[in-house]
Amino acid sequence: MIKLKDNKDCCGCTACASVCTHNAISMVVDGNGAILPVTDVKKCVDCTLCEKVCPILNTPASHQPQDSFVALAQDPKIQQSCSSGGVATVLAKCFIETFGGVVYGCTGQDCHNIRHIRVDKVWDVSLLKGSKYVQSNLDGIYRQVKKDLRSDRHVLFIGTPCQISGLRNFLSTSSDRLFCVDFVCHGVPSQQVLSKYINELDIKNQPKEISFRTKRNGKSEFCLQLKDENLNYIYSGAYGKDLYITGYIYALFYRDSCYYCPFAKIERVSDLTIGDFWDRNNEFKIIKNNQHGLSQLLVNTHQGNSLLKLAKKHLSLYPINLEKLALHSEQLQHPMPRHKNAERFWQEYHTSGFHVACRNALEKELRWLKHKKYADAIFAIPCMRSLYFTLKKLLRR
Repeated sequence: MIKLKDNKDCCGCTACASVCTHNAISMVVDGNGAILPVTDVKKCVDCTLCEKVCPILNTPASHQPQDSFVALAQDPKIQQSCSSGGVATVLAKCFIETFGGVVYGCTGQDCHNIRHIRVDKVWDVSLLKGSKYVQSNLDGIYRQVKKDLRSDRHVLFIGTPCQISGLRNFLSTSSDRLFCVDFVCHGVPSQQVLSKYINELDIKNQPKEISFRTKRNGKSEFCLQLKDENLNYIYSGAYGKDLYITGYIYALFYRDSCYYCPFAKIERVSDLTIGDFWDRNNEFKIIKNNQHGLSQLLVNTHQGNSLLKLAKKHLSLYPINLEKLALHSEQLQHPMPRHKNAERFWQEYHTSGFHVACRNALEKELRWLKHKKYADAIFAIPCMRSLYFTLKKLLRR
């Protein structure tokens, strides 16, 4: 019987429910929308398989990265259609072309059911594009991965570090046909929270497809966008105005385990790690098309190096010191800290809804972001920078 010290430790990977041959474990939704395992004691035979595969109780081996790069797709169309540098798309396409393999990744085709899907056609890789700032549904996915591996298929699995940890434990044995790519994860809200937010938008047309990033003039921006079933845009809200995106950036409503994530560190459980690279100091401004988005790429294992070789001719790679890279990406060092008003958010969320709860919890931040463009203009004037910090302090009070 799966039993953690505290349900807040559970990452919701579904490994325990997937491994149970007696179907004694179900993943249920708690009050905040987080999925958690519940055991039917009448069906449980105390085989302890569920405890053995739990990545929180038994963390799989992690690896110090061997190499680190700033990377981007050489094809500008791929780069511009992805959240950052397009590395995951290149890897997935090359994987299918080389092995005739299958790729598992998260899709935003249904805004009310963000989930992992299986694709084995190059033209279907586009279904996996883009960042998804919500926990994906893995129902049945681990078992399907095992089935593919037993059928001698090559499998590429792209997911959060905890999802990959759960998968590795579930499979129990390594395979040279399995390749795992994780990303630098900030945390995941629940599907319930996202759906509640969308429903409160009161959009006339039924929303279907969702994206959380956009590129304006090539520059990647946080922006929640919704399309209807005809793929027409019916809503678009940018960071600072859209409450879901803004709340996500400020770590207001992640699942509890994200704030204590044991995988938010340099050592990785995956073969490759990808993520955004924000070139704030213009160190890589010499890279062609750098303004359209850059990725970070960590090679963690020999298997990861083999995967990278498949795609190398389609990527531009620029070595960067690992310690320096970690300074650009805080979640390679520690989990995101919980917002100080998180408890207030959840209390009001259950009584007054998402919009009221989020707006009240982020009152100071929203006020600051409203005036930020004026502050940025002041900061651009060298002799006025002291005024910028004074203004910033006043607006955040």
